[in-house]
Amino acid sequence: MVDSENNTKGHLMRSVPIVLFSLLLITASGCSNNYWLLKKIPTEYRDSFRKIKFLITKQERKKFLNLSTDVEREEFFKQFWAKRDPDPETIENEFMDEYLSRIKMADHLFTHEGRTGWETDRGRVYIMLGPPEFKESYPMGYSMYSLPSEVWYYGNFPVIFVDRNRSGSYDLTSLGARHLSLLLAGAQLLKPGVIRKKEFYNFNCRIEKIANNDIHIILSLKNKNIYFKSGADFFYSDVEITLNFDYLGSEDSFSLKRKRRIKIEKSNIKDPAAISELIIPLNLRKGRYELVIIMENHENNIKVQKLIKLKI
Repeated sequence: MVDSENNTKGHLMRSVPIVLFSLLLITASGCSNNYWLLKKIPTEYRDSFRKIKFLITKQERKKFLNLSTDVEREEFFKQFWAKRDPDPETIENEFMDEYLSRIKMADHLFTHEGRTGWETDRGRVYIMLGPPEFKESYPMGYSMYSLPSEVWYYGNFPVIFVDRNRSGSYDLTSLGARHLSLLLAGAQLLKPGVIRKKEFYNFNCRIEKIANNDIHIILSLKNKNIYFKSGADFFYSDVEITLNFDYLGSEDSFSLKRKRRIKIEKSNIKDPAAISELIIPLNLRKGRYELVIIMENHENNIKVQKLIKLKI
């Protein structure tokens, strides 16, 4: 069964991706050795702390648990979200709004499982990856699973849940967990830590003269600053490049659009220092140009641009 409502919402909700630090943080934040420290914290701050457990680093967790006053806790949360604000120049913090929105929606969708909805397996995956592109339900079982199953698709990766007790509570399968790890790898290994929105797709440009009026415009991007989606054997990202030319010394101007796909083999995913290059061949008449290069990723609503001067 295709969930068309979630598919429609998915495009909007994935427009601000959640960058997570480690799948292990799902359980690590609930370790018993921190229990007595949490008990000393007022309920309001304890609940806020629980809700950031998918994002918080080990160092941040230790710092928070050792704070002694509410003023310090207020400042901690202020700085915690400020570091993750993709565009500090605006009033909104899109990352925080998206994350808390996913928690609220997960709590609404999965609360019938007998525990807080956003802490269920499906709730956790929803928070990490957003709603699936589509999902299928199998009341009689799916593939090797003879129990009621639910399959969420993100690209070519199925994330599989099964109702082991036929109680309406769905657990993430080991196969689903492996696929989830690959999906998270595409989202985080290339982007360690939190990268501000304006840094994504930031590029350098150089011009190579080929022959006569033929040139190559070469755009180079650090892979760690690119939003990647997952394909069958590779991670990829589709971008649109707009070239706005002003021919200096005249009133002539023109624009060109080019679409390019950046691809990385999955075997090379663990090389965050790697660089991708996009080559745009052109033939231009002789003269001097002022060129504005705009690179856009429409799915994530990102646009970066550079102004260069060019002589043919």
